[in-house]
Amino acid sequence: MARQMVKSATPSPAERAERFSRKRTTMLWLEVALFGLWQTVFLVARWTSPHGPRAGVTTDVLLWMTWVVVLLLLIGTGGGTLMSREVRRLVNDEVSTANRHEGQRWGFWAAMLVAIAVYLISIVQPAILTYAIHAVVSFGIGAALIRYAWLERRADRAA
Repeated sequence: MARQMVKSATPSPAERAERFSRKRTTMLWLEVALFGLWQTVFLVARWTSPHGPRAGVTTDVLLWMTWVVVLLLLIGTGGGTLMSREVRRLVNDEVSTANRHEGQRWGFWAAMLVAIAVYLISIVQPAILTYAIHAVVSFGIGAALIRYAWLERRADRAA
C-alpha cells in the first residue's frame, strides 16, 4: 500500500511536461526582458565610454556571447535538454515546435533586415564591425524570442 502512495505522489511525465511548459513561457518572457535590458545597458555603456566606442573582446562581450549561445540553444531546441526523452517529447509537441519555428522565422527576417539597414547606414557612416554584428545577432534573437514567447503564451491560454 505504501508503495502505491509513493508512486501516485510522483508526477507523471505528462504532468511534468505541463508544468515545464508553463515555466518555459514565463522564462521566455523573462529572457526577453532581461536580454532587452542587457542590450540597452551594453550599448549605452560602450557608446558613452570616456574612450569613445570600444571594440574588442572584453568580459561584457564574452558574457553576451555566452548568453547568445544559451538563447540560441533555447530557441533551437525548445529547452528541457536535461529532462527525460519522454517529457521532452511531450513538452515539444507539434504546437510548441510550430511556435518555435515561427519564432525562428521572425528572427531570421529581423536579422536580415538589420543587416540590410547596417549596410545602408555604413555607406554614409562607417560602422564598427562589432556593433554591426552585435545588432544583427541581438535583433535576430530578440525577434525570435518575442515571437516564440508570444505564441507559447497564446497556446497556454487556449489550453
